[in-house]
Amino acid sequence: MKVNASCEYEFEVIDRKCRRFVVNLNSRICTCGQFQLDHFVCVHAVAAICSRPGLSCYSYISSYYTREQLLATWSGIMHQLEILKIGSFLLMFQVLFASLLPV
Repeated sequence: MKVNASCEYEFEVIDRKCRRFVVNLNSRICTCGQFQLDHFVCVHAVAAICSRPGLSCYSYISSYYTREQLLATWSGIMHQLEILKIGSFLLMFQVLFASLLPV
C-alpha cells in the first residue's frame, strides 16, 4: 500500500487495486468504514500508522478489546435463555423478562 500524508493525522492510502482511502487518525475514521464501525484499526489505518515512526496501532484500538473489558462483560449475572419454536422462527426470551410480557 502507498501512503501519502495530507497532514500530521490525515492520510491517503492507495491499495494494490489502486483504490483510494482517506484515514483520519484523530477522528479514527477511514473511508472504508471499518475503522469507525469496529472501533478497531483497519488495514488502511495500520498502513497510515506504520508510516509514522513512534505511533502504535494499540493506541487506536477501542478499550472494548482490552482484557479488562472482556472480563467485565462476563462478570455479571448470566440469565438462562428459553427458546420457543413458533413455526419456522426461533424466538429467544430471557427468562428474567418472561413475566413482563403481556398475557
